Amino acid sequence: MGTAIESQYLELENGANAKLIAIAPETTEFLLGEVERQAEEIDRLQKRVQTLETDYANDIGEFGQESKRLRKALQFYGDENNYHRRQKDAVFFYPAPIEDDLGQKAREALKEGE
Repeated sequence: MGTAIESQYLELENGANAKLIAIAPETTEFLLGEVERQAEEIDRLQKRVQTLETDYANDIGEFGQESKRLRKALQFYGDENNYHRRQKDAVFFYPAPIEDDLGQKAREALKEGE
């Protein structure tokens, strides 16, 4: 694209020189179009950043809930008291909570995360 650009120097009151540039109308239109396109791109990127921030916040919330659920199941299996049988009477014992569970808490915690 051929553009006509003229430049002149203008002496300012303080003795400094300022370069004045005259740009052809088609160049001005092109540059204004570029500014508009860049503004649209900035707007698009800002919206994308907002979407990513929202998604990130949602993911953090979901991971926090999953962490609590899995921690609760782990605490059950980590509690040594859940491995001891309790005496019902002189002869009989209740099964240990872990025997009654048979891994159910773990399966439920994992299933909820699917």
